[in-house]
Order: sequence, then structure tokens, then C-alpha cells
Amino acid sequence: MAYEVTIKMTSVQYYDSPLGRIRMAADEIGLTGLWFEGSKYDADRLPNEYLEQETEILSAGKHWLDQYFCGQKPGFLPPLHPKGSAFQMTVWDILLKIPYGETVSYGEIARQIAEKRGISRMSAQAVGGAVGRNPIAIIIPCHRVVGADGSLTGYAGGLDKKIKLLKLEHGDSSMNLHLPSTKPTAIGGMSRAELDQELKKGLDSLQSFARLESSRKASAEVIDYDTERAEAVNKKYGVID
Repeated sequence: MAYEVTIKMTSVQYYDSPLGRIRMAADEIGLTGLWFEGSKYDADRLPNEYLEQETEILSAGKHWLDQYFCGQKPGFLPPLHPKGSAFQMTVWDILLKIPYGETVSYGEIARQIAEKRGISRMSAQAVGGAVGRNPIAIIIPCHRVVGADGSLTGYAGGLDKKIKLLKLEHGDSSMNLHLPSTKPTAIGGMSRAELDQELKKGLDSLQSFARLESSRKASAEVIDYDTERAEAVNKKYGVID
């Protein structure tokens, strides 16, 4: 008896964001990875063989990022196909439900899982491990998870990027973001004052990106390519609010 083996080919593209270059990967089902280049798990899960080519799914991911980095809540969700253990998938599903501009604690996620499983408690540390292994950054918003006291904890893409993403979503920078008091005040060799200065530069870059993107869209007199692309993607995959 002959068996037919179907191999899902992974496609890869890159996106230049205001916070650095992003590597995106997808198969025929959905996005399988999205990482800041140089992040902790960058490309760890890429197969040995992949193609650098544009696909509808990768185009949808880029369009989502366009909206996000313009300071907007994207109006759709591109197809996603993360791969992980059953526990990791449960945690990532909860991350997807964290509203734009809001945060939750690791402990709160642990309580949700414990309640769903009908057990007395779940380890917040185990949740932290699953959050840290999230393969699709930003879209599956692991950056919205903070410590129980609101303090910022690790982020595979770098703690500076986590802060900038949270401040981008809040716009007015009114969040009370702070580092855990039990940890050193320096990150990557930078003092708090130096980090604050870098964050200000990053926020200025985000605002400049948004202005340029708005200007680009306003200059499209005949065809709005972003709208055309979004409509095509939504027609094929549907819109998920």
C-alpha cells in the first residue's frame, strides 16, 4: 500500500518595524512564528528548509503590523498556526483574549487555567514558561503580561521593546510601568535614566512612523492597496474581532 506524504512548506518574510526588524514565518494554515531579529528564540523553530517568499498569510500579517505600529487596534486577526504543547496552547489562547491596551498578571492567567481545569491552583511560574515560549510575538500579545504588582518582567524580544509596545498601546504614556524592585536597575548596561531616554527615542520613532504611514495612505489617489489587500484577506479567511 502506498502512502502519500504531505509536507507543509514554511515561508519566511521580513518586516521593518519602528522597534527593529521582524522575522515572520507561515505555513499553508497560518502564521507559525513572529520574532524580533536577535530575540531569545529568534528562528529556533524554523525548519531546516524554508522559502523566502510572500504569501497571502504573510501579507495579512504585515498588514496587521502596519495597523498596529500606526497606533491602531487592528480590525482583524491573521490566520495563526502556533505549535506547542497542550498547556502552552492553553496559555497562548488566553493571551489572545487580553484586550488591546490592557495587562494581566501571570497569577491571573494561572487562576484562569486552574478554574478551567477544576483544580485548586496552578503555578504562575509554569505560566511564565509558556508565555516566554510564545512563537508569535505582538499578535499573540505576551507583552501584556506583567508581575502581580504591575512590575515588568522578562520578554524574549528585550524588556525595552516590551515597554515600548505597552506605551504604544496606551498612547498617552500614562501607564505606571516599573521594573521589579528586587532586580538590578540596569538593563543591557543602561541605567534607569539612560533607559528612559532610549524609551523616549523609541516612542518618537513610533510617532514618526505613524505620521509617515498616514501621509502615504493619504497620497493614494486611485487605489488604496491596504484596503484592497485587507478585503481580499478578509474574504478568504474571515474577520475575527
